[in-house]
Amino acid sequence: MLNKKLRNNYKGLQKERFEKFCRAVKEIPYYASRSVDGDTGIHDYILTKEQLREGYEALRNPHYKGNFRKNTSGGSTG
Repeated sequence: MLNKKLRNNYKGLQKERFEKFCRAVKEIPYYASRSVDGDTGIHDYILTKEQLREGYEALRNPHYKGNFRKNTSGGSTG
């Protein structure tokens, strides 16, 4: 019973994250400008630090109404 409950929770989390990812692909200019087809894998959406620095404006969601703070401290990624 516990395994089934954990599996259902995990599937729900996967679905939620996938829906957020799909919204990002549609709404965020950087992703919306990229081709999305059957050959595009998630690895094509993982960005390097250089891409993050260069594409900062295109990576912002134009619908987000909160404040942004650009942090270029170079902190740990691990």
